[in-house]
Amino acid sequence: MANTQTFRTDAGNKGSTAGDTINKAKEQATSTYETVKEKASEAYDAAKSTAVDALETAQIAGSVAYAQGKEAAQSIAGSAGEAITSTIEEQKSAGAAAVAKAAQSAREAAEGLEKDAPQIAGIIKTAATSVENFSNDIKDKTVTEIMDGVADFAQRRPMAFLACGVVAGMLVSRMLTSSNRA
Repeated sequence: MANTQTFRTDAGNKGSTAGDTINKAKEQATSTYETVKEKASEAYDAAKSTAVDALETAQIAGSVAYAQGKEAAQSIAGSAGEAITSTIEEQKSAGAAAVAKAAQSAREAAEGLEKDAPQIAGIIKTAATSVENFSNDIKDKTVTEIMDGVADFAQRRPMAFLACGVVAGMLVSRMLTSSNRA
C-alpha cells in the first residue's frame, strides 16, 4: 500500500504543479491581454488626437483659403467697378459738354432770329436755358445720382419715360445711319 500512497502523493503533487502552471499561464495571459488592451487604447487615443489635429489644421487652412479667395474676388470686382465707373464718368462728361454745346448753338440761333421773329427767339432761348440747366445737372451729379433720378422718373411717369426711350432710339438710329453714309 505504500506504493499506492506514494503514487497518489506524486500524482497530487503533479496535479498541483499542473494547476500552478495553468494559473501562471492564466495570469500571464491576463497580464498580456491587459498590456495589449492598454497599448491599443493608447494607440487609439494617439490616432484620435492626430485626426483631431489634422481636422483643425484643415479647417484653418480652408478658412484662410476662403478668406484669401474672397479678398481676391473683392479686389478684382473693385478694380472692375472702378474702371467701369471711370469710363461712365468720362462719357457723362462728354455727353454734358455736347448738350452744353447744343444749348449754346440754340442760343446763338435765337439771337439771329431776335430781329425777325422775337417770339420764336424767346422760345428757343427758354429751351436753350432748359437744355443748359440739364447739362449742368448731368455735370454736377454722380452716375449713381443720375441713375436714381432716371429710375425715379420712370416710376413717376412711365409713359413719358417710354416716349423718351423711343425718341432717343430714333435719334441714335438717325445718327448711325448718317455716319454710315459719310
